[in-house]
Amino acid sequence: SLGLIALDKASDLLLFYLSLELASFCFYILSTYKSDSSYATEAGLKYFLLGALGSGFLLFSIVLFYAIGATTNYQLLESLLLGLELSSGEVQMQRLATIFLATALLFKVASFPFHNWSLDVYEGAPISSVVFLTTVPKIGFIVALVNFLFSVGIPHYETWQFLLLASGTSSIVWGAFAGIKQKRLKRFFAISGVVNIGFIVLGVACGSLQGITSVVFYLISYVLTVVKCWRLLVEERQIT
Repeated sequence: SLGLIALDKASDLLLFYLSLELASFCFYILSTYKSDSSYATEAGLKYFLLGALGSGFLLFSIVLFYAIGATTNYQLLESLLLGLELSSGEVQMQRLATIFLATALLFKVASFPFHNWSLDVYEGAPISSVVFLTTVPKIGFIVALVNFLFSVGIPHYETWQFLLLASGTSSIVWGAFAGIKQKRLKRFFAISGVVNIGFIVLGVACGSLQGITSVVFYLISYVLTVVKCWRLLVEERQIT
């Protein structure tokens, strides 16, 4: 929780990265805290290795931003990128940096096509951890994505909007068909998470106050629904 709070309050890319890693480290432990289960150990290892890949995208984007503006502060970067007359190469570098940072966060929230890791991780993790991982991290990472895109990412609004629209739409379409014949509960939760994150990403892609308002409403509804499903599962186990 501390890592996610710091992540959402971050106004510097280095603090952004450190907060994200602090939060991710806790998620790795949650996915593998049942040390006597080989499935949980496998889930934690996969989560750690693939999470490191997403962190690599984020670090690369930070390096590119620093190469352009010699700073990692959000406000300074925004003023520099909007006020300076950049060369065509620097503009392309800035666009690439924005894409890589957005990609890193889409990877963290398991949006298409960066979703495959969630199926294996959630299947091996304990059910209580799955419920937590499908809700709390997504809230924190989506808020961080909004904070970044609506500040530093403003100059390349059309670029990341197309990326989010493509990812969100693909998540909904893929999840709708992938969940039809799914018989494993945890993988079904993972697929459901991909579908729901698709709707959330589409709300962010709108780039407007109405879109963000809809994202907040959808996140609240999604969390309450997942918690209710988990409660019903616990009660069913107690009955049977």
